[in-house]
Amino acid sequence: MIAGTSGADRVAWSRTICDRVANAEFFAKAAMVMLYAPMLGAGEVDVAPLAAAARRAGKRVCVPRADWKAGTMTPVVVENFEEALVADPNSPQAGLMMPRENCPAAAAGEIGLVIVPGLAFDEKGHRLGRGAGFYDRFLGDQAVEGVRCGVCFDVQVWPAELPHGTQDVPMHALVTESRVLRF
Repeated sequence: MIAGTSGADRVAWSRTICDRVANAEFFAKAAMVMLYAPMLGAGEVDVAPLAAAARRAGKRVCVPRADWKAGTMTPVVVENFEEALVADPNSPQAGLMMPRENCPAAAAGEIGLVIVPGLAFDEKGHRLGRGAGFYDRFLGDQAVEGVRCGVCFDVQVWPAELPHGTQDVPMHALVTESRVLRF
């Protein structure tokens, strides 16, 4: 949860962020959009409205499935974003959702836009994740050519450059409730 913000604020901000992404040119160009399954109660942007916008626009939607032992994630196609998600029984983090087992895998090269969560982002596109490196490994795969777009609330944009290394993959864009940054 983000200190000092109400649940109602986060809902409204999430809708605004999703609207900003849905109106961006990189969204319009993407035939397949990869979204994340928000962690329950973790203060992440709720991307369910973006899943609905993608469906209305005729786009395919995929969500990552984590392999905790291998430290990898695989994008899988979901027909109905909210109905396709279940609690991940193998996750070391409570509240993490994953797509149901019957969801088919998607080819990483088909993804035109990857929506990426983070605890914080800076104004140069660097991201602070939860420390497991799943997104950096996935986004670092040469098959993943889509636009990398971080989404977060304004209060999660760090005013200084975040620490980062060669394994950290920067974003192409960052969207908050008040702005869209391109890098």
